[in-house]
Amino acid sequence: MDCSRLSQGCVEEALVKLTPENNDTLSPDPYSHPVQDEDFIQSLIDEVVIPESWFFRDENAFFCLREKVIEKKRTTPDSSLRILSVPCARGEEPFSIAMTLLEAGFTSNDFQIDAVDISRALIQSIDHYAYRSFSFRNELGHDMKKYFSEIQETFQIRPEVRSCVSFQQGNPIHIDFLAGRATYDIIFCRNLMIYLTDAARSNLMEHIFRLLKGDGFLFVGHAEVAPWIATRFQAVPHPGSFAVQRTNDTEKLKTDHREIRTGKHRKNALSKAPVNVKEGSRHNDDSEPQTLQQIRSLADRGDLDSAETLCLKRLQTCGSEWELLYMLGLVYLGKNKDREAERSFKKAIYLNPVHTESMAHLALLAEEQNNSEKASDWRKRLGTINNTRSA
Repeated sequence: MDCSRLSQGCVEEALVKLTPENNDTLSPDPYSHPVQDEDFIQSLIDEVVIPESWFFRDENAFFCLREKVIEKKRTTPDSSLRILSVPCARGEEPFSIAMTLLEAGFTSNDFQIDAVDISRALIQSIDHYAYRSFSFRNELGHDMKKYFSEIQETFQIRPEVRSCVSFQQGNPIHIDFLAGRATYDIIFCRNLMIYLTDAARSNLMEHIFRLLKGDGFLFVGHAEVAPWIATRFQAVPHPGSFAVQRTNDTEKLKTDHREIRTGKHRKNALSKAPVNVKEGSRHNDDSEPQTLQQIRSLADRGDLDSAETLCLKRLQTCGSEWELLYMLGLVYLGKNKDREAERSFKKAIYLNPVHTESMAHLALLAEEQNNSEKASDWRKRLGTINNTRSA
């Protein structure tokens, strides 16, 4: 978390509340307060987390959701929708999603909603939580009011809506976040990135990419659209929805490969190369994203020799890391060192057997070498992985 985005005194107040016996000796810098106890850390998270949400927040997102799910149901009537809401706060967002789908004619058997939040306290409060006026900043129509039970000026979710959502605690920037989980058709991840450090934001984006189906939709906060469309997503043409969709990865990578190869727009292609991925990585070194950015900056300036030197130096220092090997392969590609590029991409795949970008570059290299058999083998392997992810 980027503590500079929290309100003044937020962490200090939480530490004072949780450690009253140590108030006189509390560190002047509360953000570096040494804490080893996991229960204490979770209690601190529960204190500082911001459960700012309300039903049908940014209502155009739910109009867009309704449009997209109806379209998907028409094209694939027998499929069941999988939807993720993270962070889910006290459930306002995932329950809004459930009500939207129910009003669109779906039954609870037609979809599954998983809702995740880092706060243990919020998750534990959902089943008995009574929503008050601050959770209803948009006026609900009669069609939505039927999903609530009014109790002494508070409102509780009715069982038919509650049963549509499965809640769990989880950390969306942790390396094992929802590991092994099947992919989702739709993900809501709104107003979280703005509170994260660059490294944490990179982890979150790669988790979302891993969890979202190839044709899936992602709903983000209004200030968070730009980072997504700068990578592997495109904006959905629905005003005010703040929705993005994954681009055609194969065509984009072909373009990047060609531009790196020829030197045309090399800066743009290398800058957007998706390498800050933790899936399959055996290392979790905080300095790694900075090193990758330095390599990119050197490549952007056309200094491929220095970029290569920095890659090799880092690999010698910390051992093999597939992210660095992939970037090294791109640098070799720009230097027209085909053999070295091929070797680097293969090493990256050895360390991360599902790294499709390396496989795609190897297929393109094989095509350029008129080796159709090798290109076909790489494409078959690539297709197997993409089909598994979309299943």
